[in-house]
Amino acid sequence: MKDLVTELIKHEKKNDDLKKETERQIVNLHDMYKNVKNNGGKNKYLNNILRGYDEHFDKDKNEKKEQYSALEVLAHHIEKIYDEDDLTETMLNECRSDKHLLVREMEKIRNNINRIID
Repeated sequence: MKDLVTELIKHEKKNDDLKKETERQIVNLHDMYKNVKNNGGKNKYLNNILRGYDEHFDKDKNEKKEQYSALEVLAHHIEKIYDEDDLTETMLNECRSDKHLLVREMEKIRNNINRIID
């Protein structure tokens, strides 16, 4: 059992490290995009690179918007279930918890969309 816990801890550490590296790379990508955007008018070759960045960020933004819309549908569905009369207290608590988790995830996605736009 101890080996399993140790392996899980190692796995979680790797996941955290990958998340941090991904965030660092995203920040780096945004910084490079801003640099290319600011210097694009000065160098005609940078315009092609800028278009590539724009396509990437547009695709990413659209993907996030689709995720957000899907979560809205789920939240609406949970709300409908919550409004039913024949739910037990346990089921009501689960609905509240699920709705809360969905709202938090929606906020993260909305923040990502806003970050992409900036």
